[in-house]
Amino acid sequence: MTNMFLTNLLSLILLGSSTELAAATFGKETVLVKDHPDPITRVAVTDDGKYFFVFDRKGRARIWNTTTQDWRNLGVIAPDWLALSRDGKHVFSGGVLTKSITMKWNIGAAGLPEQIGAQGIALWSTNLKSMHRFPDTVAFPEGHRFPVTAAAFSADGKLLATATGKSGRSGEVKMWHVRSGKEKLPRIEYKTAAFYGTNVKDDLFGLPATLREPPGVELLALSPDGSTLATVYESTRASDLGNGTVKLWDTGRGKAKGDLRIAKQPIKSLMFTPGGKMLVLGVGTKDAGQVWLWDIAAGKSARMPSGHPSAVQALAVSADGKYLASACAHGMVKLWDISGRKELQSRSVAKDPEAIRSLTFTPRGNTLVIGGGNRQGWVRLWEIK
Repeated sequence: MTNMFLTNLLSLILLGSSTELAAATFGKETVLVKDHPDPITRVAVTDDGKYFFVFDRKGRARIWNTTTQDWRNLGVIAPDWLALSRDGKHVFSGGVLTKSITMKWNIGAAGLPEQIGAQGIALWSTNLKSMHRFPDTVAFPEGHRFPVTAAAFSADGKLLATATGKSGRSGEVKMWHVRSGKEKLPRIEYKTAAFYGTNVKDDLFGLPATLREPPGVELLALSPDGSTLATVYESTRASDLGNGTVKLWDTGRGKAKGDLRIAKQPIKSLMFTPGGKMLVLGVGTKDAGQVWLWDIAAGKSARMPSGHPSAVQALAVSADGKYLASACAHGMVKLWDISGRKELQSRSVAKDPEAIRSLTFTPRGNTLVIGGGNRQGWVRLWEIK
């Protein structure tokens, strides 16, 4: 990455105008990263705008300091980076482990082993202010029977939610205190009884409730205050076949408190709005995609008026909760006015189609950061004007 790119990033993130956007539209594009060896799976900017994280499909992570214009590798290669706290101080790795987590790339790491053992999940402190220091391991959360494949932090970074169950495995959900690495109680009652009744005929495999396992968690999202957890699951109920299914949980009591089913539209992405009052869902198939908004208090859901050419697999909401961005594998990005439920603009990335895998707004909301790629990875910055 050149100093020119870093200078552009600094001006866009830290010096951009914070004036009210009457009718936001996409403006100038800056290509921040191009021709990366592997697709970018996640991009994130810390709440203060000082640090920029980029994760790729091979489990590598890089951090840019936008103030000093220095960059470094995180120093850990993990199966999958599942969650990053909004202050950038903690990162959580999980996934199906095929080899030991490898620590490399850092300077001044004398005395530390190259590999730290075949542990599939770990909570790390990123040591943002120490350029040449390894990340510290906070904890290796224990208690899951299967690899953790979904995770999320609360907005204040104090709570972490983790879940299992992809590839047909049984679903489990746990909450953790980040500072201590200990499990938060009471546990989420993610049990068979929360999903299935006693009607054997309703199960695709004809299994009685006593032999069913809780469905695997495909995706999850934690509300900013950590009080509500949303889990997307793939049910084996005949009535749910092909539907997008999500369940809400009260994390304080561990109890389920709401359900939503979207007919014949699998859910591919979800996130809470900054106030935690609404859940945004990206849904669809390879042929069409849509965005839904779920007003939790009112118990009502509504579909945005226009769609995407394929499933919506990336979402971002501005910090003030006014604007929503959605993107699909065909490289199309849409900008929405949330309160007005209307599309403001649609634009495709260059060399369309290019798979978009991650979206995020910078703290001031004046820039949309887009990451993705098919064979090679890239990161683009779109001005919001």
